[in-house]
Amino acid sequence: MEYDKLNQGRKRGERLRPPTFHSFLNYLHQMVLFGLVEFSGR
Repeated sequence: MEYDKLNQGRKRGERLRPPTFHSFLNYLHQMVLFGLVEFSGR
């Protein structure tokens, strides 16, 4: 589901949003999520 949504958004706004910036945001979000999970786990 999420993957399809990302693909659609990329095809639509490929010129508006650079893929590098989008992937960077995703990376940051994942890092924060994992950090929170790890932190709460301990």
